[in-house]
Amino acid sequence: MTIKADVIQPTNQIILHLSEIELDEVIVKANQTEVKKLKEKFIDRYEFYVIYLTTELTTGTKLNIKIKYTGHLNAELRGFYKSSYVNERGTR
Repeated sequence: MTIKADVIQPTNQIILHLSEIELDEVIVKANQTEVKKLKEKFIDRYEFYVIYLTTELTTGTKLNIKIKYTGHLNAELRGFYKSSYVNERGTR
């Protein structure tokens, strides 16, 4: 799975909400260049997976976060779950 995101304010960390997922590999790319991770931490209380990066990401950076995992789509709308979005024009 790949998550695409835009950095809207400078940061050196990425926080994901994960539940019932076993991570095998996580690769972060900023503007198509792989970013080294300083450390990774899971916060059980909130089910947060925090990636601390060695460099600060600047506003406007295009992120690709590639995740290889084992698990299933959660039916309880927590962590990684199946969802959809319909905008004001009715487009998915």
